[in-house]
Amino acid sequence: MYARCGEVFDAQAVFDKMPRRNTVTWTSMISGYAHSGYGEEAILLFRKMKMRRVFVNNLTIVGLLSACGSMQSIYLGKELHAQIIKNSTEDNLQIGSTLVWFYSKCGESTCAAKILEAMPDRDAVSWTAMISGYNSLGHNVEALKSLDEMLWDGVTPNTYTYSSALKACARLEALRDGRRIHGVVNKTQALSNVFVGCSLIDMYMRCGKVDEALRVFDAMPEHNLVMWKVIITGFAQNGLSEEALKYMYRMQQEGYDVDDFMLSTVLTSCGNLQLKSWCISFSGSITGSLSEKF
Repeated sequence: MYARCGEVFDAQAVFDKMPRRNTVTWTSMISGYAHSGYGEEAILLFRKMKMRRVFVNNLTIVGLLSACGSMQSIYLGKELHAQIIKNSTEDNLQIGSTLVWFYSKCGESTCAAKILEAMPDRDAVSWTAMISGYNSLGHNVEALKSLDEMLWDGVTPNTYTYSSALKACARLEALRDGRRIHGVVNKTQALSNVFVGCSLIDMYMRCGKVDEALRVFDAMPEHNLVMWKVIITGFAQNGLSEEALKYMYRMQQEGYDVDDFMLSTVLTSCGNLQLKSWCISFSGSITGSLSEKF
């Protein structure tokens, strides 16, 4: 329980006091460390597990591959991959998907693509690992091509897939592709997801379609901090300083703090001294000239 909730050190204390430990408990600890960003601890625990000759199952390997990916430990990951091939478990969907994610995380997109292509079954997780991997490496065209291949494969994207593909559209300023994805998202529950919403707003803002970005923003059931930052930064990048200031005021009225990065972004976009003075007043008190203006 502790490991799943991210309290890995509390979980370790419980684990250490257990009189008997089996594959499940060892694997839970390794996965808990890996998913909490403690890759070195996960690998160390795996070595102890092997020393005690505890049976290693597929979930153990998945947890260890996750640790290797988070540390970008390509050599250890390749050793694991060789062991996977030796044990003939490379066709396992979860292991295959994690291998795709691991190689993408380590910048080996060619290896990741080969593994994905060789998998007998591919689901949304494996395809999304490839798409997000291309994204993280700046291979945005390849990310969108993978989305098309995923759809041809008959696999339904999830919210992370849509978000990753929309990020690629934003970087490429590929409005047509972005609108096409938006059209698909409109027919699913994914439209209400904050990650998808943020990606849509960012895509439209980068393509200069401020009205469309606003329609997405207004249609969202809730606005979190990231969404406010995306819409305000988008206004600033499109030269709409007054709108950016207005939304900064609204954001703060809803209980969110405006950080220095947002202030400097909007300040840079302000074209006249009056707007700059309003923006500077933000760092002091929101109830000053901005609240009077908006």
